[in-house]
Amino acid sequence: MGLEEQVPGERETWRNTALGTELHVDLLCVFLGIFEPFNAAEILADHGFIDNHEVDRLWDLMHAGNDPEEVLKPVVRAAYRRYLERTPLMKQRMEAELIFDHPDGRDLAVAELTKQGFDVEILDWVDECEGVIVSPTVWIKVRGASELGEYEFFNEMARLAQQFSGDVVEAGYADPAQRRRH
Repeated sequence: MGLEEQVPGERETWRNTALGTELHVDLLCVFLGIFEPFNAAEILADHGFIDNHEVDRLWDLMHAGNDPEEVLKPVVRAAYRRYLERTPLMKQRMEAELIFDHPDGRDLAVAELTKQGFDVEILDWVDECEGVIVSPTVWIKVRGASELGEYEFFNEMARLAQQFSGDVVEAGYADPAQRRRH
């Protein structure tokens, strides 16, 4: 896949390619148990999971003859748990309907949502009752992927809508099977 390449002029030295670096292949190898024990501590430090004092402590234990697997296993497991907490494994398809009192607020919200990577559709809906326009509101439909859960996504859409004098009509998972039953 082109995740590693030989360092030019070095027969036995390899490094990550740009893709390997982007995917953190060295860190994933540590989590999978495919590593040189002394390199594992450095890799964990390079990714901010342990500090240099912990690297030295781990090296001292391994130099003293302790089994590298026993020394590293609890540290690698703790790093993996922290990695999962801060790295969304899969984004969910989400959608929301937002309503605004004025087109200016809608346009500002559209710009912000687009900047965040969402697809936005301006809806041609009018609030009316018996042929009379009830309010000059404007609507948008927001679609995209998010690592947030349904509740957090709703709150984020509400915060953004309120920032531009709007409100959330509904927000949650795009797939009806994933929606919470209320």
